[in-house]
Amino acid sequence: MLRTVTFSDPAVAEAVNKEFVAAWHNRSPGFYDGDSVAEKSIFQNSNEAYPTQNICTFILAPDGKVFHYVAGYLAPELFLKFLEAARELCRAGFDERMTLKPGGLEAMQAMHAERSRRSPSAPSVAERRYRGAVHRHSERCEWVSKDIQKYFVRLHQHWAKVQALPGLDQVRYSYLYGNSFTEEAPGAAKIAADPTLGFR
Repeated sequence: MLRTVTFSDPAVAEAVNKEFVAAWHNRSPGFYDGDSVAEKSIFQNSNEAYPTQNICTFILAPDGKVFHYVAGYLAPELFLKFLEAARELCRAGFDERMTLKPGGLEAMQAMHAERSRRSPSAPSVAERRYRGAVHRHSERCEWVSKDIQKYFVRLHQHWAKVQALPGLDQVRYSYLYGNSFTEEAPGAAKIAADPTLGFR
């Protein structure tokens, strides 16, 4: 859904293509999920956001250092807020050549700390259609909104404490996520357990 709903959204596509260099990596090459039952269920029940370990969007500097990410699916409206946060972090931490400024890491840490106190809620979507499924905003969406808020709080708290920006290989299979749902094919590289989820 991240690819077919969010990245296919014209506003998201424009923002990504204008300001980022997009790349896609499939951690289980050749895997194709032809069964759309789970995807339609997620769309109907969690259309605003589904922060699963299944997929992660990383924001990197040209040197390969990761300075922000988000796990799982975000609706286009919320993904655009994520991209805006990445832009603001970039302006605070990097110069015009995308080299980390003196004090840039500390500036990004401070922004993450501040964001952990005001993380965005999932937007209300009255109705959206996708592959024959329909999402209608309901009371369940309020639970989804609270779930994504908790995830963003944990994520920003984590980044506020990072002492050095990690390389992609350090976090590609070890990142914070909101739930453990995944569609791994045999032989897929496993995602490390998220220690901040405790018993989950």
